[in-house]
Amino acid sequence: MGQLNAILYRSEAHRANDAQMLREIMSHSRERNELLAVTGILHHENGVFYQWLEGPTDSVRSVYDSVKRDGRHTGIIELLNNDVSARNFRFWSMALSGRDTLSIFDWAAQNDVSLHKAKADDILRFLHASARRLKR
Repeated sequence: MGQLNAILYRSEAHRANDAQMLREIMSHSRERNELLAVTGILHHENGVFYQWLEGPTDSVRSVYDSVKRDGRHTGIIELLNNDVSARNFRFWSMALSGRDTLSIFDWAAQNDVSLHKAKADDILRFLHASARRLKR
């Protein structure tokens, strides 16, 4: 397999609690990511998205460019953009977690993590904790 890349970003939804929007995002993401060999996880809570994308470098960059143009969210902050040696979320073309899976606020409080100063490693640890609660 070629070089793998991972991107982690945070953004804010234009409509905080729009279930239809999440269904559309997930349907489109899963189809596209399957074709491009991209895997990852999207966490949505209180109008905030955290998303981890991973896969072949060109594919991940293509998906991320599409994400940056998507008008359903704003304020994208790239927290990490690195080459990786292995996938973190290989079982999902795109997993979805939310407050009902694991609250990032509760997790941060229990793990003494400040979300105002959260590092990419902290968010990745949270996403792993969320993924462990999801069914494959």
